[in-house]
Amino acid sequence: MHLSELNNRDKEVSLLKRQLKSSQTALKHLWEYRDYVEEIKAYIASEELTGASELWNELEYPVQRSLYIAPLYGGPFTTKERAIIKGFWVITTEDIEG
Repeated sequence: MHLSELNNRDKEVSLLKRQLKSSQTALKHLWEYRDYVEEIKAYIASEELTGASELWNELEYPVQRSLYIAPLYGGPFTTKERAIIKGFWVITTEDIEG
């Protein structure tokens, strides 16, 4: 293998490791916060968005971020539910800066 092929392979492996870690974190959060997810989904289904908003914003930002993944990638919320959540999601500068 040439050096450039090794570098490309290393980059690909690194990306796959990050994706795997992200998936593992999302699954861990989904399991740990499954009661929140179920209640938020129930509030949204019954159009009680205040309750859903309060529950969602009780969660820490890293948990919110991992639960907000698209359903295509295993996220617990439908596209419609995610659009509703996005409407009341409060993100601070501190959350972004970590």
